Amino acid sequence: MIPNKRFGQHFLKDENIAHQIVSISNIKPGALVLEIGPGLGILTHKLLKSAADEIISIEIDRRFESKLQALQQKNKDKLSFYMQDALKINIADITNKDIMIIANLPYNIGTALLLKWMNECSQIKSITVMLQKEVADRIVAKPHSKSYGRISVLIQNFYHACKKFDVSPSAFHPIPQVISSVIYLSRKEDMIQKESISKEFEDLKKITAVFFMHRRKKIKHVFKKYFSSVVEEDLQDIEINFNMRAEEITQIQYKALVQRIQNNINVL
Repeated sequence: MIPNKRFGQHFLKDENIAHQIVSISNIKPGALVLEIGPGLGILTHKLLKSAADEIISIEIDRRFESKLQALQQKNKDKLSFYMQDALKINIADITNKDIMIIANLPYNIGTALLLKWMNECSQIKSITVMLQKEVADRIVAKPHSKSYGRISVLIQNFYHACKKFDVSPSAFHPIPQVISSVIYLSRKEDMIQKESISKEFEDLKKITAVFFMHRRKKIKHVFKKYFSSVVEEDLQDIEINFNMRAEEITQIQYKALVQRIQNNINVL
C-alpha cells in the first residue's frame, strides 16, 4: 500500500510500539475506544486484544475499506468503523458513551484534531496519541519553558498532559523526517459532564491568541491595547502583574484571567 501524502500517512510498522501505546492507555473492561486512521491495522489488532468492549475506527482513505470490512467480520461484536474525515465527525453522533481515544495521528491534522476534541472533552475520558515530537513537547510544556505556548494552555485547561516516550523514524513506513512522541491526556475531574465547555474554550482561545501574539512583551502592553479598563490591582488575587510575559502565566492563571476580563472578551 503506497502512503498517500495528502493524508499525511506514515504507517506504523513496529509492533512493539503499538503494544506500548495500548499498554500505557490504561484500558479497562467495558471501555469504548475510538481509533483514528487505522491504516494497515497494526494498532487496531492490538486494541482488539485489549480489555476494551468496543473499538470504533475512523478512516478517510477508501483503499482500506475492504481490509476493515474483513477485520470487522472476524470481530463483529467488538469492531465497527466509519469511512469519514475525523475532523468532520462529532463524537456525540457516534455514541453517547464516554470514550478513550487511542491513535497514531497523521502529522498534518494532529493539532487540529486535538483542539477539536477539547470541545468534546465531556465525552472523552482520555487521549493517547502519537504526534510529531515538537508538537508533543509544546502540549506538555510548563510555564517559563521555550516550548510553552498557546496550545499548552488550551489542552492543559481540560486535560492532565504527560509525554510517555519518543519513537524513532525507523518505526514507520515511509520513514518521516521527524521524531514522534506518544502523549497521554487524562481528563480533569471538573470537566466531566460540564456545561458550556464550548464557550469556555472559545474565550480561552481568544485570550491566549492575543497574549501569545505578543509573548516577548510584558503583558502591560496587551492590557493597554485590548483591555484598558482593567488595572493591575484587579489581578492581584490571581498573582498576575503587568510586568509578566505570556509564557510566565500558568494555565490556571489564564483560566482565572478569562473570568476576570469576561466583559472585555467580546472586543477581540
